[in-house]
Amino acid sequence: MELSSGPSIALKYVDEVHKYYDALFGQNIQTDLISVEESLDRYDLVNSPVMYMIKPGFAKKVEAFVERGGTYLTTVFSGIVNETDIVTTGGYPGKLRKVLGIWTEEIDALLPGLQNRIVMKKAEGELSGTYACGILCDLIHSEGALRLF
Repeated sequence: MELSSGPSIALKYVDEVHKYYDALFGQNIQTDLISVEESLDRYDLVNSPVMYMIKPGFAKKVEAFVERGGTYLTTVFSGIVNETDIVTTGGYPGKLRKVLGIWTEEIDALLPGLQNRIVMKKAEGELSGTYACGILCDLIHSEGALRLF
């Protein structure tokens, strides 16, 4: 039997990490798996898929990394709880809200086999297109991510 502390048993952390690792490996991009305790200084990109639990000091470490020019990427169901698995109040993605520049009003699970989509309108030099998404759907509001110009 599979159990989930989240809204869907279909969300499997290890599978999510493997998706990103495999994609980078397939492009011959060197990838390290590191602990949240390690320094981010030697990296240009840090990817934390499903960063559900935020330990003390990690969000500030990510903010400093981004302010130095690094790129931080995370996915759904991030910033939900603190180090003792207590829900972070004040909106999601909790302590990552400032660096990501979003707040999630609502999170819900999709039924197995259902998909939703994300539509991104092109601004110069940015991502555009329609992308399939499944497992979870969020109602997200933009607040302006940390970004250096």
